[in-house]
Amino acid sequence: MDLCELIRILREASTAEAIDKHKEEITELIPKAKIMPDFNQQNHAHQYDLWEHCLQTVVG
Repeated sequence: MDLCELIRILREASTAEAIDKHKEEITELIPKAKIMPDFNQQNHAHQYDLWEHCLQTVVG
């Protein structure tokens, strides 16, 4: 995956699952994102881990 492919996926995604199926490729492209899955935000206001929070934000 390259940056253009990532942008295409993010633009076309209508669900978090559509992005999540590319998690391995995304975290290879953006190594710092590897900590996001299962990262507990330690806050009662957040119902998702950091990865899922970001996915939900992208798909709105």
